[in-house]
Amino acid sequence: MIIGILFCLLLLLALTFSIQKSRFFKIRSIPKSWIWMAFSLKLIAALTLTSIYTYYYQNRSQADIYKYYDDAVVLKKAHQDKSDLFWETFLPENMQSESFRHSLSQTLHWDLSTTYLINDNRTLIRLNYLLLYLSGEFYFFHLLFFCTLSFLGSIALFRFFNANSSLPSQLIFIVVFGVPSLLFWSSALLKESILLFTLGFFLLFAQKVFIKNQLKFLPLFIVFLFLSFTVKIYVFLALAIPLLLYLISQRLSIKKQKAAYSIIGISLIALFFSLKNKLLITLKEKLIDFKAIAEAANAGSQIYMPTYENLSELIQLIPLALYNVLIHPLIPPKWSLLSSVAAMEHLFLVGILVLPIIAFKKQTKQLPFFWFCISFVLILSCLIGLSTPVLGAIVRYKVPLIPFYLIALLTFVNLNKIPLLKKLK
Repeated sequence: MIIGILFCLLLLLALTFSIQKSRFFKIRSIPKSWIWMAFSLKLIAALTLTSIYTYYYQNRSQADIYKYYDDAVVLKKAHQDKSDLFWETFLPENMQSESFRHSLSQTLHWDLSTTYLINDNRTLIRLNYLLLYLSGEFYFFHLLFFCTLSFLGSIALFRFFNANSSLPSQLIFIVVFGVPSLLFWSSALLKESILLFTLGFFLLFAQKVFIKNQLKFLPLFIVFLFLSFTVKIYVFLALAIPLLLYLISQRLSIKKQKAAYSIIGISLIALFFSLKNKLLITLKEKLIDFKAIAEAANAGSQIYMPTYENLSELIQLIPLALYNVLIHPLIPPKWSLLSSVAAMEHLFLVGILVLPIIAFKKQTKQLPFFWFCISFVLILSCLIGLSTPVLGAIVRYKVPLIPFYLIALLTFVNLNKIPLLKKLK
């Protein structure tokens, strides 16, 4: 534990020095006190979530904030005095020895019942496994490390939005750091923390390389492109086409854009028809698997999403999928503390749709960025809604799209007509 506490102090010291000295944290119109407040909120959110899943929901083996850490501890203990097994933890399955596979038999979450594209459980277990050699099994160090990654990713996401949106910097900062569910679900020892870290830097380096033409950042873009395939890959699949179209709109002339869009459109149609069966099977299997898990666990927030057998049925269910993700959290099937808080937040998210109506502002130059944000929101909502029949899981899975939704919506709001928002100009 002592070594874990020491590394916690070193991590906090490094973060303090970076915030004070690094250009990454020097943001015009954003005081350093705001940045410290943002990190404090993330840490409080991480501790709150950990407390809830420690003292309220007490099934540790099924709690995501513990299960990857616990499996990593099991592996580390199984690998004591066997240094060769350490390296096998990071090798592909076909390169692992029988001795290593035996150590895996003691874990609960290394293997999934069904794997969709990539097993991102292993990403979290491997990362925690590495951190154990620094933490001395002091859990708070892992929590602080994940919280720091999420914080850095949020700063990167803010910088991306700030470089591409016409909204005031302070308003963008509040959007990125002030949404309760985004804070709550993306600050602890969860996949969402790694996702936010990867997503933020992936977008920031894409903007620097392809819009600003700063090729020195190309290696970092490639690194985060690779990392995007290691956790919640469906988020980056939902992002790929909107981002590609947005980058084209920023780099090419109108005439060249039309040609590029035509080529991409034809390519997407061909790709869709060649992969449609794979897409259908993947979404269907995930839905069936999720239903089985929810029924076995007697999940109280199961919602209606029928199984589909063909592409036509899937397309017909898209409106229901969008409803389940964008509207249904307002009326959870079973009320609890978490569902009540989520419903109140969702009431706000739906309610502010009135702002562009009562205070509309024409923003022609911002249309490409608006379509980028809203396309990502809709595509990701479809993927989540078509594969997730549990409202509690939907509330958590949808947190990456919330800042994009708010940025898109607020783009067309005349802030001068909204007294509260006018102060942020």
